[in-house]
Amino acid sequence: MDIDTFERSGIREEQKFPFLGKDRRDANRRHPGDKDYDPKTLYLPPHFLKNLTGGQKIFPSIQQCLLRYAAGYVVYSVNISPF
Repeated sequence: MDIDTFERSGIREEQKFPFLGKDRRDANRRHPGDKDYDPKTLYLPPHFLKNLTGGQKIFPSIQQCLLRYAAGYVVYSVNISPF
């Protein structure tokens, strides 16, 4: 894909999801210029959440569980020593 395709894709995404572009805010609705802005969180507007499908709504909780168990597995597997 050429650069123009990526730029057009980015523009479409920003039009479709304005809360990911220049209107981005953290979970506490702070703008990136705010001193207490948390870049690890993202504010999702209520109209966006209302339009999610069932699978899209449950995915974050499934992902969190999988990451928690995977982290435990990695720690467990590193600590196993042969005989």
